[in-house]
Amino acid sequence: MLISDWSGISFEFVALKEKPIILINTPQKINNSNPDAIGIEPIESFYRDKIGYLIGINDINHIADYTSKCVEGEIPKSQLIEHIGKVFFKRENFGKRVSNLLLEIINE
Repeated sequence: MLISDWSGISFEFVALKEKPIILINTPQKINNSNPDAIGIEPIESFYRDKIGYLIGINDINHIADYTSKCVEGEIPKSQLIEHIGKVFFKRENFGKRVSNLLLEIINE
């Protein structure tokens, strides 16, 4: 299980584990001085509610309810795979490919 904020690691976790996550709605850290210049919503914003559960900072005391939902799989695996597939190119066998690359690096 992963509990995160706006970190991009959320997408990697869902891609590898095919499990929903819990995302805490903290204030975003935006380094871009003109984030609306090209008129495209960042993927971290667009897909948040599609790959996990969003919790407001004031609702953090209910996090146990959301962990239960993650464990019980209330978000269908097919939904997670569909949305993560739109974020990652060549997502099939993602975990196996990442593992093989890591092994190659370790063995070098």
